[in-house]
Amino acid sequence: MHFSSKGLIYEVMDIPIVILLLGILVFASFYFNRFFIRFRIPSALFFILVGIVLGLFVNEKRYFGDLGGAFAAITLNIIVYMVGKRFNFKNLKRVPGNSLMFSLFNVIVGLVLVTFAARFIAHMEWVSSIFLGFVISGTSSVLIVPIVHALKLREKSRKILIYESLLTDIICLIGGLIFLDFIWHTQLGNVPLSGFVAKSVLLGIASGLIAGALWMFVLRTLKDVNNTMFASLAFILILYGASELIGFNGGFSVLTFGIMSGNINHKPFKNWFTEKMTEKARNYTLNEQGFFEELLMLIQAYFFVYMGMKLEYYSTWVFLVALILVVIFALMRWVSIQAFSAKNLDYKEKIIMSVLSPKGIIPAVLVTLAFEMGVIDGLEIMQYGYAIIIVSLLVGSILVTIARKDPSYFSRVSGRMLNPGKHNQDDLQNTSESN
Repeated sequence: MHFSSKGLIYEVMDIPIVILLLGILVFASFYFNRFFIRFRIPSALFFILVGIVLGLFVNEKRYFGDLGGAFAAITLNIIVYMVGKRFNFKNLKRVPGNSLMFSLFNVIVGLVLVTFAARFIAHMEWVSSIFLGFVISGTSSVLIVPIVHALKLREKSRKILIYESLLTDIICLIGGLIFLDFIWHTQLGNVPLSGFVAKSVLLGIASGLIAGALWMFVLRTLKDVNNTMFASLAFILILYGASELIGFNGGFSVLTFGIMSGNINHKPFKNWFTEKMTEKARNYTLNEQGFFEELLMLIQAYFFVYMGMKLEYYSTWVFLVALILVVIFALMRWVSIQAFSAKNLDYKEKIIMSVLSPKGIIPAVLVTLAFEMGVIDGLEIMQYGYAIIIVSLLVGSILVTIARKDPSYFSRVSGRMLNPGKHNQDDLQNTSESN
């Protein structure tokens, strides 16, 4: 081992130390989640902080560099599969029209803001800018669902935020996967690009449907086998790998497979199979739900630590741009709440809804994958993507805490900004009265 300007770095790290750190990380994930329940601070922030500290002592390039791309791809598959399964056709029919407009407005605003910032501030190519705009434009359902329950919001506010996160997860994934494929084909020199991407996506969807049908028959062969929770994980990894090898979009294959698995009891899928087969699939889905959620929690913990260890790629300027964008996001969310969702909502909940827009594991994985693949502007995509994620978590936590304790604080601040003279006179009057 030796010293460097970065701090103490272990050039030689024993395997037991690595295993020890992983074990501590797993245990920490449970305690950080308990801390979140009590203080309403996302556990992702603590994992990022752990990663920043570890980055001072661990040579990230040596121990995590080669793992980053493969781990990002595996994580992406698990997330895509779970997002697909949560995209329930039955629940989609229950989405209020105002929630749909609220979600689409916020996605479009986020897409435009980030795209133009990436193009004209970070000087990225248009295709890279649009990719970053798509993956950053939504909110994270993995973070939103526990947060809104912990905050004990009323049912209408809770439903609006949850529906928004579920819808934007799908939009961000679809847009991100398409444009990542587009960037990749651009570098490979495939022409015409639109034809290659469309073929890749459509064939990916087709392979996902075929895989879903095949999975129904696989489940029949596993009916007498115990402990098959890893079977679906192995199947989606095989599906992704095989699709990518033959030139299909593996992400769309897994997403389609997930949507089919989650809606096997709804039309049109339930008409394709016998009642006995769909019953077996439904029971398996109920059993695997807890397994995948816990697996995602552990993977998410590792991934945010990995993000923190990448701190050397960040700069003050990048964080400043991220802060400005996050503040604009919050202001525009306030506009969309007033326009589409203000009815029967009190001021406190509208404030919380406007500042609660955490970016989570989906954009983190996609920007990491872009960097690891070596695509155009990959480093800049990762820099700005990570910075916006971290700032959205940090600023959102602070503003939500303020909104819970003193909702009128924001109206006082906005009043001072819009009419400073009046508030200065009020302050002088209050001071004279106190004297």
